[in-house]
Amino acid sequence: VYSGATQNSWSIGANVNIPLNTLFNQSSKIRKQREEYFQAQYDTEATFNEIKNEIIDIYCNIQYQLKLLKIATESKTLYEADYKISETDFVNNHNKLNRSLADIKHSHQVALVEYETIVNQLNILFFKLEVLTNTKIINK
Repeated sequence: VYSGATQNSWSIGANVNIPLNTLFNQSSKIRKQREEYFQAQYDTEATFNEIKNEIIDIYCNIQYQLKLLKIATESKTLYEADYKISETDFVNNHNKLNRSLADIKHSHQVALVEYETIVNQLNILFFKLEVLTNTKIINK
């Protein structure tokens, strides 16, 4: 006669750990994240407004420089014509004007420098506008 007994035992357990401060502070964390989100939106809008103001400033400066360029172009053209006439008169000994050829040449050079300065300022403003707007303005 064989007699035997087997004994099986199973033990299953689970442990759930929920910190109470996480459970009760959830609403304050959500409120903080919402405030950070609104602050980020406000900062983004402020940055875009600064960029818009800079674009407006550059645009107005370009308009001003274009008007100056028109005046400088007329002045340069007149001084070039005046210089050529004076040079021809000087070569032919028909110096009717009291101004010397050197004075006229100096005035012509001043007009050229002013013209080139305005063109340079316009190029700088156009390049700044291109960078700010990420739009190609000047085609070469």
